[in-house]
Amino acid sequence: MGFYVKYVGWQWLFWQDVIVAPLMGLFVYLGTPHEDVNLKLCKEADWGGMLLLGTGMAMIYSGLDQGNRLDWLESGTVVALLGGGGLLTATFFINESLVRQPWAHANVLFSRNVGLALSVVLLYTLTSLSNSSLAPNFLVAVAQLRPEQTGWLFLTCAVLPMLVLVPLSIFLMRRVDARIVLVIGLAAFAAAGLIGTQVTHDWSLGDFVPMVLLQSLGQAFTLLPLVVLSLSNADPTRATAFAAYIQVVRLGGAEIGIALMVTWLRVREQIHSNLLGQHIVNGSVDVNHILAQLSGRFASHGAALAPARGLGSLSAIVQREANTLAYIDGFWLTVWFAIAALGTVALIGKAPVGPFTPKSSN
Repeated sequence: MGFYVKYVGWQWLFWQDVIVAPLMGLFVYLGTPHEDVNLKLCKEADWGGMLLLGTGMAMIYSGLDQGNRLDWLESGTVVALLGGGGLLTATFFINESLVRQPWAHANVLFSRNVGLALSVVLLYTLTSLSNSSLAPNFLVAVAQLRPEQTGWLFLTCAVLPMLVLVPLSIFLMRRVDARIVLVIGLAAFAAAGLIGTQVTHDWSLGDFVPMVLLQSLGQAFTLLPLVVLSLSNADPTRATAFAAYIQVVRLGGAEIGIALMVTWLRVREQIHSNLLGQHIVNGSVDVNHILAQLSGRFASHGAALAPARGLGSLSAIVQREANTLAYIDGFWLTVWFAIAALGTVALIGKAPVGPFTPKSSN
């Protein structure tokens, strides 16, 4: 984003899809079997169920997206979106149990392995926030770097290593259980989060290299194994229902994660700012000494304004440290999500033998 804004133009944040979308369409056309359109199935399709789930998810998504900005349940708009979306989603499940040909019956979720795999998808989305949200936002909010300055870190340490790590992940999944590869990826995310809990306001780009490398390993060894694990346990006759639910979990989980982390950071920053402020007592010797030092830096720009500028600098220092502590809390949250995901993977049973299972099982 920073590269586009500085060198190309912010409009290309959207125009890039003109190039990418046709390529995706071409790959879908080449990669899917060519079958005639089943007009009978279209006529008997559960269009009402699709409308209920689509509208309900859209309302919940909008409520989550605007929740932090509008202060969640203090906003009638957010309450209406979340409540209305929840009601429509509940009606969708009732509809699926009553119609003759349900589109996405909830029975697909009752399979132990499928339900657990979808839970891991949600937890993976939450723990990967250390890569997609916390690290880049810390560099902007605390280290005061511009996006184009931080982009090179993620390009060289997150994107480029995946050119090697993704083929390695595929190689391993063809020979060992996908659960083993998945455990390696989640463990890498947990280790990256633990590194993040040691962050200080002095950290710069170079300090984030080990963390970002581990996050790259986590992405390559988690996303693909999750897809393979889910598909290998899914009932082929209910592929449409499974595809619907996995998209709901994937997109909904991403929005839940962003909304949760933004709110978490905001609340934790307020708490830490309050706790730090309680130790800054007006008139104390230490505070007066620090204010004198800070004011001295601005004395050459006007003695009358120096005290006010010194006080502003002290306030900025408190805010910086409160933000740092909030991000540490955020990294701890991703660690616990990774641990929960590892525990959930341990409960997933071995997938039935099929095209997605390793060669040793066939």
